Amino acid sequence: GKTTLAINLGLAMHQSGEDVIVLDGDIKNPNIGLYLGMHSFPVTINDVFNGNESIDSAIYMHSTGLKIIPASLASGMVDMTKVKSIFTRIDGNIIIDFAPGFDKDSFYFLDVCDEVIIITNPNILSVASTLRIIDIVKNLNKNILGIAMNMAGKSYEITREELEIVCSLPIWEIPEDENVRKGIMLKTPVLIYK
Repeated sequence: GKTTLAINLGLAMHQSGEDVIVLDGDIKNPNIGLYLGMHSFPVTINDVFNGNESIDSAIYMHSTGLKIIPASLASGMVDMTKVKSIFTRIDGNIIIDFAPGFDKDSFYFLDVCDEVIIITNPNILSVASTLRIIDIVKNLNKNILGIAMNMAGKSYEITREELEIVCSLPIWEIPEDENVRKGIMLKTPVLIYK
């Protein structure tokens, strides 16, 4: 649900007049372009990190008006050490759609974040991973706004109240909704689809 939340949060911010860009931070398995039905990008964040292009040339506009910076499906090394210097050249808000879990590349992106929203599912395995990520983020002195508990609402799963007690952070419960999946299949953010 990270990509779904990143895109729809970015779109909501855009619709309310904020300057926002959604960046695909999953360098090894990007999917923001796929999610939005945008499949071809002459320049991606990979090219920018490798010094081949400027950050401005990697910003694309979706038909909704949402600005995105895609990553490339092309394999190969990416120089993540340039993340901080590149991000200082971008005005406005940037929402980074991180890769699943927490790999080495995530630390470069996390270093430039002012605030973090952690996304989890209401099951014990996801919550265990969430606790690990909370610890990492807090150790890096980053502000955690809260936790989005995605696909919530089944009686046999962890509740918002239980997660709040365990994590000591605000929890936003996002119920499972088939319109999210339908929107993804139609390459349309749920905010537009329904």
